[in-house]
Amino acid sequence: MDIRATTEDCFANLNNPDRQTNAKQISKLLSEMWQVDAKGKWKRQTYAAHLLREGYAVCISNHVDPLASNNAYQALQFIEVLSSMDIPLNLMTRFGKEADTQALFDLIGDRPTPIYSSIPTFNDEIARKCEPGAPLPNQRLEYLKQAIAAGYPVSVGINPIIPGWIDDPIEMVTRLKDAGIKNVTLGKIHLS
Repeated sequence: MDIRATTEDCFANLNNPDRQTNAKQISKLLSEMWQVDAKGKWKRQTYAAHLLREGYAVCISNHVDPLASNNAYQALQFIEVLSSMDIPLNLMTRFGKEADTQALFDLIGDRPTPIYSSIPTFNDEIARKCEPGAPLPNQRLEYLKQAIAAGYPVSVGINPIIPGWIDDPIEMVTRLKDAGIKNVTLGKIHLS
């Protein structure tokens, strides 16, 4: 079994492994997006503010996992704020600690929040090496079943597709289908 990609190769870490959220900037945008100036114009004229006012969803995250142990505390706070403001969400996560995952489900409640998660393998040995700290794929699948049961639209990315990571492709897609997953995206690994 050849495992060539590791956490260092993860798309979230390729360009900036020390990435941090600019909480001050996000908070300022959220607090000012509905404010109007003396001339009756929106105080925040940015494209992001416009999209938020129009009801477009915030994607959390296509760069870092909101439920990774180093992100969960802050991400859950922002999800709580966004939810309280009725801003739609689109979540991309491998999930995290059980308590953080349950907190996420509690925060989004019955809002129809799309959830995407990647499952590159069902082989625990490979998963421990390529995604250290993330829930194992079988646990991730259980969280996805909970999401489906709660009515959230769920999709799974079988990515990256790396030879040797998927023992039996038919078995893999059958397990996803049996779990109730109707949307699957395939992707090969891309390193820059």
